Amino acid sequence: MKVTNKLILLFLCIVAFVGCEDDYLDVPPQDLLTDETYWTSEGNVKAFAFGFYNGYFRGYGSSYSWGNYFSGQSLNDDFASTNPSRFTQQVPTSGGGWGFSWVRKANIFINRVQTVPMEQEAINHWTGIGRFFRALEYHDLTSRFGDVPYFDTELSENDNEQLYKKRDERTFVMDKVLEDLQYAADNVRASVDDNGLEVNKYVVLAYMSRIMLYEGTWQKYQ
Repeated sequence: MKVTNKLILLFLCIVAFVGCEDDYLDVPPQDLLTDETYWTSEGNVKAFAFGFYNGYFRGYGSSYSWGNYFSGQSLNDDFASTNPSRFTQQVPTSGGGWGFSWVRKANIFINRVQTVPMEQEAINHWTGIGRFFRALEYHDLTSRFGDVPYFDTELSENDNEQLYKKRDERTFVMDKVLEDLQYAADNVRASVDDNGLEVNKYVVLAYMSRIMLYEGTWQKYQ
């Protein structure tokens, strides 16, 4: 009888363990940030946005080097040499800046911001920040490659139809860039408590003027 009771008890323990095993394994780690637990405050949104800054704002250059956006201006240290190197005339068969990791990061950021418990003004501001950085990346891609595939949503690794889609026309992509920049100009805060280190409305407008001047000139002469 005692043996039977022990077997029954063992069986119940196994059933209980198997029944809760999935729930136990699905519990997020308490000492790590995960996508499911991260988007809970504006402070976390701001911290995520800092990840964009290392990839951009390299435009002024130094000494005789060319910057990405602000080159050859007087009264700074970016005087261009009298014989600058020629731009790449042919797109390489691989590499050369072809990648969409920054686009994906921006799309994830824009999507997740909508779920954060904060005022609508804050949601609009940070959405504008994400769209601003997405616009910068697509400007860079089109200036290098011309037509490129345009993505405005987060893709999964199994979405082969979208992952291998054909390139969209440059004019279509740059229309989307203008939409992003205009949204950012309308919604990004004019003043941010950052000691001059974060993107604000006037930074957006400065980059918007440069990008659209570049694109307008390209459209006119190409």
